[in-house]
Amino acid sequence: MPDLTPDPATLDAGETMTADALAGGQLTPSATGGTPNDDGSPEPLLVRAGCDSLPAATRFRIADPFSTDPSKAPVPAGRGGFVTDVAATAANDSWAATTAGSLVRPTDFGAIAPQRPHLYRFRDTEPPAAPAGDDVEPRPLVFEADPPIFVELPPDAEPPVPPSTTVTQPGPVATRQVRLKPAIYDVRSKVVASKRRRYTLEIRFRVRRTVTIGVEALRGRKVVGSSGLKRVRAPRGKLTVRLDRRRWPSRIRFTSAAPATTAPTATPPKAPR
Repeated sequence: MPDLTPDPATLDAGETMTADALAGGQLTPSATGGTPNDDGSPEPLLVRAGCDSLPAATRFRIADPFSTDPSKAPVPAGRGGFVTDVAATAANDSWAATTAGSLVRPTDFGAIAPQRPHLYRFRDTEPPAAPAGDDVEPRPLVFEADPPIFVELPPDAEPPVPPSTTVTQPGPVATRQVRLKPAIYDVRSKVVASKRRRYTLEIRFRVRRTVTIGVEALRGRKVVGSSGLKRVRAPRGKLTVRLDRRRWPSRIRFTSAAPATTAPTATPPKAPR
């Protein structure tokens, strides 16, 4: 994280930000200060230029934390670094960001002491000469919706025949049993994603006769989603289940109002990334 409170010694006293332009970069000093940390290594530099004055350069300096002599010259606040960004929010209020640097520990066999990135604010004693900012965006917001994602599942096998229903026809001598075909068939499923990345599992099937049926989404043995029971009529039916990416089901199963009529389970598609 950048340091938002730079040392007071990093700015020259009495300077104000009234320049017309700011430019940041890196300086390689032509002269050294005679200490291991003021050895002419590159350091951040900020240049201010105006139409009625010569360009003025600002160097970011701090006291050498490893020197016991206070008379020694200051050292770069970001030794080896450079200015990455500059911004002027007003004529007298500007900002400059520098990269990380490193100092040398003379008493520790030349070990490196890292310096954090810094964020500097240049201003005078007056309030910023610009209106306060806000989050109001005057331009219209244009959003392009993501195309819908359809996950096609392989066709499921024909569900096994549910418990047979015996139809007894009256007769003087014998009865005849008729086995009915499944009430639903040709089951297909897909996951539909909305614009807000909400997912819904759609189960579509054909209906031979009116039936009350529902579908449950399970994660292990726990039910994580259900369509509830719905009465469907021929020729087609549809059931939907809201899905949660944090509790994505591992299988689904059909249920009906009558006891012991739960259809076999199936595997839903994998959770989208």
